[in-house]
Amino acid sequence: MTNIPGALLSVAMFLTAPQVLAVDKSHPDSPEFDPVARMKRFDPSWEPPDVSAEDVAKHPLGSWENPVRTHGPTGQKRYLAKLTCPNGERPGYRRVGSRDGIYGFHVDGFEVLCGKRISLIYMDLYHPNYIENSPVPGFGLAPAGSD
Repeated sequence: MTNIPGALLSVAMFLTAPQVLAVDKSHPDSPEFDPVARMKRFDPSWEPPDVSAEDVAKHPLGSWENPVRTHGPTGQKRYLAKLTCPNGERPGYRRVGSRDGIYGFHVDGFEVLCGKRISLIYMDLYHPNYIENSPVPGFGLAPAGSD
């Protein structure tokens, strides 16, 4: 006896698998993500702005002018999870929105709470394979694996 619903499900999964893989490459967490190619899909003439590392470094890390660069939303969460308050405790945080950034992509703003102090930290998730190893001013960065 043939299991028709099971066979139909198998065929549907087989036919959609390539589409699922193609979508994955366009997600900022994908190892193969290319933010420039993503922007050019919407506007073929788009080019990233010419931003010098020297100009960016004139501003504090985590500011709009020098956002924390990460690899996707997962990179943002990993960085925020490693932040420590001056007393060594882990801060609370929440995403408060996004705006255009200096690298040509949106930057996300996060309110980060240490005790009663709230800091606004900007993060740019469109930097594949980039891991920021410096803390934003006023915070520490816990070593990897110190959960």
